[in-house]
Amino acid sequence: MEKRIAYLTIVVVIALTSNTFAAAYSGSGTEESPYLIYDANDLLALGADPNYYSAHFKLMADIDLAGLTFTTAIIAPDTDNSSWGFQGTPFTGVFDGNDYKITNLTINTNGVADDYIGLFGMIDANSRIINLAYKM
Repeated sequence: MEKRIAYLTIVVVIALTSNTFAAAYSGSGTEESPYLIYDANDLLALGADPNYYSAHFKLMADIDLAGLTFTTAIIAPDTDNSSWGFQGTPFTGVFDGNDYKITNLTINTNGVADDYIGLFGMIDANSRIINLAYKM
């Protein structure tokens, strides 16, 4: 009986922890059904989990980041700015801006020398960032 209870507990834990990221988005992360980003929380969730940097994403609204200050890139940041070169996971997926814009991105490294900063810290040569609007 004890073995059965332990097994059920493990199954429940795995079920509750798997696909947490996918549940937050509409879509499946494929070219045909990209993850949809509607707001700053969705964008920050993308940046928080490098396991999904190879997926397809599509912006569904303008995103205003006013009031937020970052010390690194939001997506695919350099994880060790004390070493030469990029340490971290590069973005290898597709980010379709869908002709929407991201405004008021503020990065303040607090005087620490840093590189690989911006919306994306590092993008792979095969990744695509497309249709991201630039409007004044």
